[in-house]
Amino acid sequence: MSRFVAAVAGMIILSVSTPSVALSTLGDMACPKWTSNRADAASALRSRSWLVGYMTGLAVASQTDVLRDADAESIALWMDNYCRTHPLDTVATSGMVLFLELRDRLPK
Repeated sequence: MSRFVAAVAGMIILSVSTPSVALSTLGDMACPKWTSNRADAASALRSRSWLVGYMTGLAVASQTDVLRDADAESIALWMDNYCRTHPLDTVATSGMVLFLELRDRLPK
């Protein structure tokens, strides 16, 4: 009986299809797109939120509290300035540069 239940459960699990979901990330966005997104309030908020989340993920993964003295607007302004001078970089690369810069400023 338990084999039968296990077999039926397995067939049900395998027959349930996962709906396809389109995922997008802002990390592969080039710096010029970051800059143009900042002109629109909704796009600016979405981009800033992604960047702060990315920075938080890096901080958690590295167990380094680089964000303790930072705020979302300062992070976004840093990215604005960085992207103006590094237009070929992606937002993820730029975020990593910021992370390393903030990490290097921490007291030893």
